[in-house]
Amino acid sequence: LALGGELVHKALASGAVTLPDERVELASAQALLACGQGDIDAGLRALAGMTPWLDGQGDSRASLRMRCQHAQVRSELLEARGDSAAALQAVREWQQLQAERARDASRARYQAAMLQTELLELQHRLEENMAQRRAAERSRAALAAANEQLSRKIAEVQALQAALREQATHDALTGLANRRHLNDSLPPLMKAAQRQRAPLSVVVIDLDHFKAVNDEHGHAAGDMLLAAFGRLLRERLRGSDLAFRYGGEEFCLLLPRTGGTDARGKTQALLDEWRASVFEADGIALRGQSFSAGVAESGATPMTPAALLNLADHALLKAKRAGRGRVLTAVLDSNAALR
Repeated sequence: LALGGELVHKALASGAVTLPDERVELASAQALLACGQGDIDAGLRALAGMTPWLDGQGDSRASLRMRCQHAQVRSELLEARGDSAAALQAVREWQQLQAERARDASRARYQAAMLQTELLELQHRLEENMAQRRAAERSRAALAAANEQLSRKIAEVQALQAALREQATHDALTGLANRRHLNDSLPPLMKAAQRQRAPLSVVVIDLDHFKAVNDEHGHAAGDMLLAAFGRLLRERLRGSDLAFRYGGEEFCLLLPRTGGTDARGKTQALLDEWRASVFEADGIALRGQSFSAGVAESGATPMTPAALLNLADHALLKAKRAGRGRVLTAVLDSNAALR
């Protein structure tokens, strides 16, 4: 009893008892401890407190094993209290749960047997196929060579599939999603914005004079800038914002629930931080980097995803023509003005 009391105390003090089975297990221990100490009613109260986890659904319900244990311990306490009728009822409940466990176990054994039969059949077919293949080969050496070549092909295909899955949605250099993922993400975001009557802003960014960096300092310096810009976007954008590498030195931002004015301000803050950053690699120090950006808001006028991107692209082109290092917002009006 002393050891049992110590263990129950440790379990309660740990605060780690959260799963339904753990709760029932601890309650059973408390009930047996209380019974051993002569306080049967306290033990029964501990068991009664488990009703939510005995009658729950799904993951919030204790397992059959724990429900069986609960009924068994309850019958023992009721018998110790002299309540034979209630104890008998608890025993019958335990018997019903045990019968259910037995049915589950029987089904599991049957399923295991069926799976074993299917496995044996598949193994037999495999052996037959291997025998046919061996019979068709001219020699064991030729078969080994064919298997080796097949293994190499399988490895190549698997590596290609893994690379394609990675490339399908991810740009390894910047850590951002790629343009294919942008094409998949923009349409549902526009539909959600129209449904919620909330703004959605698209920002297209182009790193200024990026080709000159590559030409003067090499592609390693250019890759360093791309990776740094990807890191800047990941660190500064909200969790709901999406950033993509649009292609080359171009990037695209999708800003849900953000109007054009706020999107321009956020992009301008990114531009200010980018200008103030210093990048060093292999003795090269790059300062005063900038980018040009165009902002377009979906607004109340229905348009296609391609039209919204084209609008932001048009604003970006105006920003570059105006001297770069600036953010312009596209405005849908009769004059197609940009501010």
